[in-house]
Amino acid sequence: MAYGMKQRIIERLRPGVIITFLVATAFMSQDAQAQKQGQERVDSLLTELRSSRFIREDTNKVKLLANISFAIHNISPKEGLAYAAKALSLAETLDWNKGRALAHNSFYASFSAMSQYDSAIAHCRKSLRLFQELGNRQSVAINFSNLAECYSGIGQYVKSLEYNFKALKENEAIGNARLIASGNLNIGSTYVQMELFDKSEPYLLRALKQSEQLHDELMMGQALVNLGNSIYCRRERFDEASAYAQRAYAIFSKLGELVYLEATQELIASLYKEEGQLKKSIALNLEAAELSHELGNKYGEAVNYYNVGFLYTQIATGAVEGHKSDMTDVPRSVAVTEGILYLERAAGLAGEIGLSPLLSDCYGKLSIAYEAGGRCEDGLKAVRKHIDLNDSLQLQDFNVKTAELELKREAELKEKQIEINKLERSRHINEQRLLVAGITILFLAMLAIGLGYRRLRSINRSNVALLKEKDVLMKEIHHRVKNNLQVISTLLDLELNRVSDDAAREAMTESATRVRSISLIHQLLYQRDQVSTVATKRFVHELFKQVASVLQSREQTISLNADVVDVELDIDTAVPLGLLLNELLTNSFKHAFLGVQNGSIKVRLQRNGDQYELHYSDSGPGLPAGMDLKKLTSLGMKLVNRLSKQMGGSVTYYHAKNQFNVVFRDNAGRKTVE
Repeated sequence: MAYGMKQRIIERLRPGVIITFLVATAFMSQDAQAQKQGQERVDSLLTELRSSRFIREDTNKVKLLANISFAIHNISPKEGLAYAAKALSLAETLDWNKGRALAHNSFYASFSAMSQYDSAIAHCRKSLRLFQELGNRQSVAINFSNLAECYSGIGQYVKSLEYNFKALKENEAIGNARLIASGNLNIGSTYVQMELFDKSEPYLLRALKQSEQLHDELMMGQALVNLGNSIYCRRERFDEASAYAQRAYAIFSKLGELVYLEATQELIASLYKEEGQLKKSIALNLEAAELSHELGNKYGEAVNYYNVGFLYTQIATGAVEGHKSDMTDVPRSVAVTEGILYLERAAGLAGEIGLSPLLSDCYGKLSIAYEAGGRCEDGLKAVRKHIDLNDSLQLQDFNVKTAELELKREAELKEKQIEINKLERSRHINEQRLLVAGITILFLAMLAIGLGYRRLRSINRSNVALLKEKDVLMKEIHHRVKNNLQVISTLLDLELNRVSDDAAREAMTESATRVRSISLIHQLLYQRDQVSTVATKRFVHELFKQVASVLQSREQTISLNADVVDVELDIDTAVPLGLLLNELLTNSFKHAFLGVQNGSIKVRLQRNGDQYELHYSDSGPGLPAGMDLKKLTSLGMKLVNRLSKQMGGSVTYYHAKNQFNVVFRDNAGRKTVE
């Protein structure tokens, strides 16, 4: 997948204010004509304010001041705040609740435009409470949507969903078809931000159907591009994702919505890459970069240049499989030069706007490109910058998450102490009243117990939320371990250019593949809801691809025939099993397929009671007859023996079948035996 597709969704496909979608880019998409129309609207309202009929301090002037604030908030948020303050002051003087609500809504709009979401939420809640008291359901629904947008802006997507659902319920009761469609669109896009793609698609499909009925082409395009992203991020049904993206592209081209058009181009370019149409992918990324440059969107420009540079680097290093590429004819030197050019351009833009995550990735890929071009010193410098940035980002992220958890724990403790104090005071009062009126006090005591029980239930729910936060941190830890292992692997690859001894080079290459196999396990752990186990079926396939990408030559075609039971293995079993499989795969590629163009490997993993049986064979000549596996002195075979024992099992080699049989137990099985 191209750089940060999921991050790009979060940045660019955020639910909007009322019916505005993609708020992160909605304000950016205002071209000169739109800004001119907005200024004309403000000028008209200011002229109206200066007219004689608005000299009088009445409710009409409150409305006008609130309208001016709302109209100007995108052009000059600070001026919007000033007019909102005037509107609120006059509404307070008149003691007019509707005017107060309108003023608070204007405050919300300006604070939201300045990304000051805490202040925006505070004013939005005040506006919501006043409109609820007034019984204005349409304004209540709008405030629910506004709260959802604010919580999305600060990354609290569960809270955002809560208010989006409330807004949808209100709009369904009112019967506003356009806001119902927008509500489904916002809910679907929020699920996309949360990477809950199975939940996102029903709402996005509903929004697409409703927008088609309303003939709202802009909303149709937004639903289509979200559907394309949702299906693409699930890494399946690429044809369907491409169909949605192409429809969105046609709509945004027709409407002249350039920002949406650029985001759609990036999605289509990623889909082309998955299909092996690399020329189209590169061309479309470059078009998107030019469009971002015209819009003044340096972030989008940097990301698109990164995608092009990364793709050229993959071509140069042979990371793109030949049968999946239409650019096998591109000379390696050209691919290296182009990769470095666009990655350096992306790094320059990322550094200019202070986008550290992208800058870190740029240096990581530049180290590979420099190494491929023989610029080892530049490669080492890039690796060091990548490591420094990555460590800084990880530390910053870890500190933020730790601080958030600490604040939550402190809040929980304070709430518990407050609850205990309340219960103590209630008990004391009840004892005093018991002397005066026993029956009445008994009733009050039962009521206090009931309230205490509800409070305890609320505390228990909070504890469940804390456990979920713990799972998130565990995923982050696995992610960081994977990143650090990848850095070690990159350093080993770079150091290969400094080593001339063949034996040393071979040892370093094997060490790098072992590090990658462990890194793969941690990658699979943090990508799953269950962070303590690894799915064996996917792991075996991913490990084969990983080893093949390093050891398989361009002329070879080695296939994998895997019959693997799809079970979950704990990490204490998955790591030694992964290393053992890595050794067997490495052995096959180094010895069994030497000088051979076509070959095959067969892996069979089955469960037999409390044990697992792994059968591994290849189409090579096998070990010499009569050779005892336990007497082999090579490091790889020693590792195979020791790793099988570590898993509470053993390994046997059958010469007639050229097959390794490994019997082992998982962590629970080993504890039972012990």
